[in-house]
Amino acid sequence: MKSIRPVLASIAIAILSAPAFAEDAVGKWVGTLAGADGPVPVKLSVDMGADGKLTATGEGPQGPVKVESVVTDGKSLSFTAPELMGKYSATWDDASKSWVGMFNQAGTDQKMVFKRAS
Repeated sequence: MKSIRPVLASIAIAILSAPAFAEDAVGKWVGTLAGADGPVPVKLSVDMGADGKLTATGEGPQGPVKVESVVTDGKSLSFTAPELMGKYSATWDDASKSWVGMFNQAGTDQKMVFKRAS
């Protein structure tokens, strides 16, 4: 009987050596929030402080939105918008070069996508 170990080792090597797509969240982003009456334009500006912590400001049709608790590892991005009772959670989609996720506002999920501003 042949050993399965070489096959498993080959699979593990292939998985571990596969490229991991990641994106730096620092910068200016434009996007859309799926609204009841159609897409709503949104903006996000992410900065990194001297202490290495991320900060951000958002903007919607009603103006600036305070953004807190910005976290990213290059593959996922999340933040909160307390004044909107909202939380965003997304993953990086390398094919579309965008953060694709859901904005949960007071228990209701809405799709929100950000692409880097040009």
